[in-house]
Amino acid sequence: MSIAIDGPAGTGKSTVTQLLAKRLGYEVLDTGATYRAVAYAAIREQVPLGQETACYELAKNISVQFDPKTGEQRVFYKGEDITDHIRTPDVSKRTSDVSVMPQVRRDITTVVLKDSRCKIYLDASPEIRTQRRLKQMQQQGILPSGEITNEIRKKTFDDIVARDTSDKSRKVGPLVIAPDAIVVDTGYMTTEQVV
Repeated sequence: MSIAIDGPAGTGKSTVTQLLAKRLGYEVLDTGATYRAVAYAAIREQVPLGQETACYELAKNISVQFDPKTGEQRVFYKGEDITDHIRTPDVSKRTSDVSVMPQVRRDITTVVLKDSRCKIYLDASPEIRTQRRLKQMQQQGILPSGEITNEIRKKTFDDIVARDTSDKSRKVGPLVIAPDAIVVDTGYMTTEQVV
């Protein structure tokens, strides 16, 4: 059985998916990691925004493999493991640009796993997702620990709102709630409660 989980950035999709898969003994196919890998490759190869054919060619050099011991998904570009490089703020910004490209775009609940019997759409307010993103960036060492300035908070919030707008209005595979999806507002729930 397949379970398709979708939703806007910062709703806990990756964390919930990993924990749910572990609990059920499933493997995870993180399609978002593929978009991130194309974005990372585009930055690395200095491919300008909007170069769909060039990004499609980059995608041909990306592979996803599962570690046989841990079951963890690893992402490779030209044979190099880039898994630890695809979750930076720069890559996140570029990912939305890549995911609108028809040659690259596939939507998990309405295209890839459209026949899945279990579809889940995770959601949370932009304010909650801003708090989560800031905490994540501190944990990754991207932001210093301690006080977060209003300027950084506002920029992060604005980035999330802009990404939502872009993801929901793209012509190919816009972010929509599948008619048969279960909607879960993760805003005031712990990860364990969501799972």
